[in-house]
Amino acid sequence: ERASTAFNDVWALDMAAVKESATGGTWSYVVPGSFTSPAPRHSHAAAVVGAAMFIYGGRSGGDEEATAGASDSSATASSAASSQPLVAGAAFADAWSFHLVTFEWKLLTDAAAPGVRFGHSMAYVSSSARAYVFGGYVPGGAGAVGIDGGSGGFTRTMWECDPTSATFACDDLTLGCPMVTYPEGAFFPAGLTARYGHRAVATASSMFVVGGVTEDDGDDAASPEGGGGVFR
Repeated sequence: ERASTAFNDVWALDMAAVKESATGGTWSYVVPGSFTSPAPRHSHAAAVVGAAMFIYGGRSGGDEEATAGASDSSATASSAASSQPLVAGAAFADAWSFHLVTFEWKLLTDAAAPGVRFGHSMAYVSSSARAYVFGGYVPGGAGAVGIDGGSGGFTRTMWECDPTSATFACDDLTLGCPMVTYPEGAFFPAGLTARYGHRAVATASSMFVVGGVTEDDGDDAASPEGGGGVFR
């Protein structure tokens, strides 16, 4: 990951062909329909809503931990030759939509409310018409709540976002839904620790979180451990 090369290309897999073909179908490169595109990245999160795919956050290639500024995260070079951010390893706070019919990218915001982060998850729950962002890693000094409520590090913050809004509007649900009063620390189960690199999927009414890497609370606090269990 730390020596990785980041990409911003889009590929499509025909799921109907996957079911019908003994070889599992084929991938095809999607030619962008716009001259703007997100900067190359990895460890971002994506969710499909209707005829659009939405992406948020992530990290550029390289091994230097840094925070990407607005001018870095909203690179507007051509889709075929979009350049890397100037800082290797930069974490992003931008949100983009990719139209699945016109293949056009659109920048929604270069500073989404959850802030810069990578390794987080995002899943869209259709009954609430919202995408839910959970966890991830926030670079130190980035201003987001970390594992112990401080700035930076592993997080278990949760955000409710409206991907179809003009600016990817988000509300912080880390302490629970605003209309419900929870006993202190009761919103998250004890096992749902701060983590990154996990995955989330959604049904019509629920989101499920599984796996990931979490900070070891033992003798070596800097050593990451796996995050176990499946949570809804």
